[in-house]
Amino acid sequence: MHPQVEFSNDVVEARSRLGMGNFGKLGTIVEASIVASSSSLIAAARSIRRSRLTRRR
Repeated sequence: MHPQVEFSNDVVEARSRLGMGNFGKLGTIVEASIVASSSSLIAAARSIRRSRLTRRR
């Protein structure tokens, strides 16, 4: 998978959701950072699972 592509799509979705709402640009930045942190956590979890599987074998 290409995490950068997924991240950019999520940012676009976040911007379209918020639009000119209460948060504005700040909300977009916050949601973008949440998306980035969650995607990095998912990647870390995947790498941990892979290492555990290889250790068991």
